Amino acid sequence: AAAMADSGNVVISGKIAADVTFVNGTGQTGTADNNTHQVNNNNSIVTLAMNEDLGNGNKAFASLTYGLPMTNGGALAGQNQIAGLEGKSWGKVFVGAFDNPLKVMGRGTDLFADQSTGDARTLTNIGAVEARANDVIAYITPSFNGFTGVLAHSNNPLGTVAADGATISTFTNANTSVTGTTLAAGQTTAMNIVKLAYANGPLSLAAGSHRVDMGATDEKAWRLTGGYTAGAVKVVGSYQKVSDQLGTLGADFKVWGLGAAYMTGATTVKGQYYKLSNDTAGTTNANANMLALGVDYAMSKRTTLQLAYSKVNNDSGENYGGNTGVAGADNLAVANGSDPTRLSLGMKHTF
Repeated sequence: AAAMADSGNVVISGKIAADVTFVNGTGQTGTADNNTHQVNNNNSIVTLAMNEDLGNGNKAFASLTYGLPMTNGGALAGQNQIAGLEGKSWGKVFVGAFDNPLKVMGRGTDLFADQSTGDARTLTNIGAVEARANDVIAYITPSFNGFTGVLAHSNNPLGTVAADGATISTFTNANTSVTGTTLAAGQTTAMNIVKLAYANGPLSLAAGSHRVDMGATDEKAWRLTGGYTAGAVKVVGSYQKVSDQLGTLGADFKVWGLGAAYMTGATTVKGQYYKLSNDTAGTTNANANMLALGVDYAMSKRTTLQLAYSKVNNDSGENYGGNTGVAGADNLAVANGSDPTRLSLGMKHTF
């Protein structure tokens, strides 16, 4: 604390968020109840941000974000951790661990972001689209009339630096995993990302793509997002396509979503709908969709009460809805073809 006080350039910020969630319709019996309740930590974090003016419009910066254990009394978990240089005329360059820019795009148009009920990652968490990559080198251009560009590279996108002939088996998300994928001789793991964004007044648009080197086959993904605010109304949308998911030839998925929010006084009423199509050749009865409805009530500038409801409809061969992708939230097993519903009441406090 004394060191922070003496430096004069460290800013502490963060978020405390938790909820009580009632889950129904998982289709599980026996030890995994069909009806249950959870106490969820909705990505509670603390961030230490540092800036130093170097003169002539340049500065050095660093940002260290840690996930807080909140509901389980565990340890801090490292999230985005970056350090770099920024110039008013030439942009920003940094290294560290950082969210895939496609993930950043999705967070900006998800009206239920970091809520255990309704978060779009319930369906969009395909391949490495929602991943946080290690060993990132990134460049962000300055804004040109609202336009910015991002270039990013990682030689450690799946949690391990893979050399020639290495076996990748560490990356797992809500519904997919790499099991024993072996790189060919002369092949190393890498991720390359390009993103273009526009934000000016009420309109925001973004387009991004990534390629993950998985050996014989590369995962290829792209995402489009947009949002428009007109007075008290906000409308958002997104579309993504993932081809050869995690190096599995022909494993192809599409997900699109639309949402709207209306603010009146301290109350915001919101809803969104997402649909996933599994386009993998020979796959049937493997699609899903999710409807989410919610109300946010701002008790103050920093504290918000959140009520949310969601329902996931699975085809007979799918089991989405047990993992929302929110850091700290509990996961549940869902039987194929079941349609889980969630009802949660939570609070979020920012500082």
